[in-house]
Amino acid sequence: MKRYRRDETFRYTFNQPSIGQFQIIQVDGENVESNPGKMEIHNISPRGMKILTGFDLMLKEKEEIIVQLSFTLVTEHTVHGKVVWQENYINKSCYYGIDLIIDDQQSDNIIEDLKHLIHKDKSNI
Repeated sequence: MKRYRRDETFRYTFNQPSIGQFQIIQVDGENVESNPGKMEIHNISPRGMKILTGFDLMLKEKEEIIVQLSFTLVTEHTVHGKVVWQENYINKSCYYGIDLIIDDQQSDNIIEDLKHLIHKDKSNI
């Protein structure tokens, strides 16, 4: 699976991963509904995120998996994203790169939350 290189100027890495939920909603264009699963968000930008889950999606080359992600930064967010890479971790856990499928308003909301988190981090130094 091709690993994407992230050169975005605005990517926030959590000191402690943020907890959320993910659910598979589409595989190769077919709607599905998996059970929700726990995820840890390790970093996030207005266009993507890196998550860790206890599930191996067994992502195949050219396979398209769309997930719904629910998480709280400062405010609650529920967004869709495309799984673009997978990296096996330990005990069947996997890291995933997610390209978010969001509109400008959702992106702006994430940016505002990230600005708040960055400001909070700086004030704790």
